[in-house]
Amino acid sequence: MIRLFGHSLVRYMPSQLGVALLSFLSVPILTRLLSVEEYGLYTLILASITIMVTLMNGLGPAIVRFYPAVAEDEVDVLVRTSWWAQIVIGSALALAAFMVTRMLWAPEAGLQHLVEIGIIVFALQSIFAMGIQVLRARLHGGLFSVFVLVNKVLSLTLGVVLAAYWHLGVAGILWGLVLGIVVLLPFLWRRIFDGISSLGRVSTPLLGELLTYGLAVGMGNIGGWVLNRSDRYLIQLFHGVREVGLYAVAYSISLQSIVVLGVLFRIASGPLLATVWEQQGAEATQRLLCSVTRLYLLVAIPAVLGLSILAEPIMRVLVGPEFSDAYTMVPWVVGGAFFFGLESRYNHVLLLFKRPRLILFCNLGAGLLNVGLNLWLLQVFSYKVAAINTFVGYLTLCLSMAYVSRGYLRWPFPWMTAMRSLGATAGMALGLFAMMHTLALSAITTLCVTIPAGMLIYGMCLWGLGEISAAERQVLGGRSWKWLVLRPVNK
Repeated sequence: MIRLFGHSLVRYMPSQLGVALLSFLSVPILTRLLSVEEYGLYTLILASITIMVTLMNGLGPAIVRFYPAVAEDEVDVLVRTSWWAQIVIGSALALAAFMVTRMLWAPEAGLQHLVEIGIIVFALQSIFAMGIQVLRARLHGGLFSVFVLVNKVLSLTLGVVLAAYWHLGVAGILWGLVLGIVVLLPFLWRRIFDGISSLGRVSTPLLGELLTYGLAVGMGNIGGWVLNRSDRYLIQLFHGVREVGLYAVAYSISLQSIVVLGVLFRIASGPLLATVWEQQGAEATQRLLCSVTRLYLLVAIPAVLGLSILAEPIMRVLVGPEFSDAYTMVPWVVGGAFFFGLESRYNHVLLLFKRPRLILFCNLGAGLLNVGLNLWLLQVFSYKVAAINTFVGYLTLCLSMAYVSRGYLRWPFPWMTAMRSLGATAGMALGLFAMMHTLALSAITTLCVTIPAGMLIYGMCLWGLGEISAAERQVLGGRSWKWLVLRPVNK
């Protein structure tokens, strides 16, 4: 089964690595198209869109969990019920939000115009997110990657064109998000209902189960939003929109590098874990959880430390001069992102047992802790303290989720892999520090030299510490990626 996860990981990899690359490219573009204040405003609107999509995204995880459990002749009912429910609920919520904005602002208010575009983005993103979750539930990782990646390319390209050549600023970027989804929705519709009629019987009892499960997941995701996004509003409250822009740039660069790993492992393993749980039982699920965690540790630990060490040259290369001072936040953000990725292993356990309410409590607890720390410390320190508070929040979330989930399913954590990876990462860090302090290079040359050198040092140290088994070394000698999934657990 770990081989199946390896294949699934490869199929999903283009979407996540491609999105991460585009996000890296978008930061220097957007920070040169928009002022710090405009970028801060854009960040606040995106955060608002995210909370609405997060609230409406419960049906996506629900269909991933229920898909392998329903009878084959009921799959079409499940897909139709989920799809039309998402459209109706999302449209109703968007209409309500539109009416509220009309009451809050005068029709000519510029902010109202941006918020209304954001509402359109929300409605479309909630439908699009539901559609690609159907592909994921069917284990169509390649199609999932195509739609995610093409959507990102279209949205960014069209948004930049509208902002740069039509001088629409933030509104142009937001309209790019709208058009990027509108172009793809007909193709997504066709794939969702391939071999299934879009019109037909829907199940009210099944919808009740989906909504009960999905609402708890959605509310738990709101807790995650509080932990991940609410600090923007508090920074704006205590320090102003300019600091929001500075904070968001460092946060975006950091998250797109580490969170992409966590998301990649999450989306690749989620449907597979549900299938293994339903078809093979607890023991096979435990082995798969341990193996997935091992791979995550081997990749994420060196990435966290490498980004922390190279944060300053990375920021100098990617963003404009007025943004570059925010590099000091990067170690805290990537550290928190590491625990967010690790937390998903325990999150999956609770989803397998259909305990989304426990996920809700853990997320809300960590989110409220983050809000409390920000309310206390942002009044005293600069906006950068929010990054430390986010790290504390994600660490708390991971520990609480691990504690709660072990009451349902215990699986062996690969501690020896973690220790060997930390040892190899320490060797890599020494090498990076030596190169950075002895070579007088420009920021971009420093990255070109240190990144491949760091990867080489880490790989050699990992090999020397015995983490790679004999079977893995044999396959690695054949230059195959399959060595990553040959050893289920390294004790």
